[in-house]
Amino acid sequence: MIERVIVGIDFSEGSRAALLEGEDLAEQFGVPCLAVHVLPSGGPLFPEALPVHMDPLWYQAEDLERLEHLQEWVSPLPQAIAKVVTGEPADQLVRTADPNALLVLGREHHSPIGALFAGSTTRWILNHAPCPVMVVPASPAQPGKE
Repeated sequence: MIERVIVGIDFSEGSRAALLEGEDLAEQFGVPCLAVHVLPSGGPLFPEALPVHMDPLWYQAEDLERLEHLQEWVSPLPQAIAKVVTGEPADQLVRTADPNALLVLGREHHSPIGALFAGSTTRWILNHAPCPVMVVPASPAQPGKE
C-alpha cells in the first residue's frame, strides 16, 4: 500500500512534470507528496573539475536558497511538502524511500547519443529503490524523436 509519494526534484522540466504527476497520485491515494531536492555534497566544481568541499556555512546558505526555490514549486500544490537534503542524489532518494512509498522521477528526452550519457541517476534508482518507481517524461514523446 502506498503511504507517501516521493518526487525527486533537480529543477529540470522533467522534474516539474514528475512533481505534477506525483502530486496528482498523492491526491488520488490520499497520502502526502514529498518533493526532495538533493544538494550534492561535493559542492561546486571549478574548471579543473576537482570538487571543492565547502564549509558548513556555504551548505546552510545553499540549502536555504534551494529550499526557497523548491517551496515556490510546491506552493500551488496542496499535498506537497518541500525537503532539501545533502549527499549523492541517487543514494539520498533511495534512502528517503521505503517499501510503502512510490518514488517519482522526471526524465528529459534525449537523442540516442545523449541517452548514453544521461539517466544514470534514474537507472541506479530503478535498480536499488525499495519501492515502485515511476519515471515521467518532460513532455509527451513525439514519434521518431526518442
